[in-house]
Amino acid sequence: MRKKIYIAGKVTGLLSQDVENKFFIASKNLYDMDLEPVNPVQVVNNPEAEWNEAMKLCVTALMQCDAVLALPCHSSSNGAKVEVWLAMNLAIPVFFDLNQLRQWKNTPPTK
Repeated sequence: MRKKIYIAGKVTGLLSQDVENKFFIASKNLYDMDLEPVNPVQVVNNPEAEWNEAMKLCVTALMQCDAVLALPCHSSSNGAKVEVWLAMNLAIPVFFDLNQLRQWKNTPPTK
């Protein structure tokens, strides 16, 4: 079974095409590493969703994941900062680069 990796990054305030491209590239990189990406844009699946409702869906999805990949833009996003903080405080591994994630992926699943 593939490890599930939640992707944390900035969504709010950006053009939808830019957001889709950024999360598509991250998802592709994870697929290429034989990991299962969890893309928050697909989790919410509604560009008109209110922030707090979107975050509830995203946090629920994050809780089912083995780790988090924090994109460079995460630090300029309130939602992504919440996701990273939550993961760290619940001992869900958080990675800020694909090389560290690549090394970790060969360890046994946490669940």
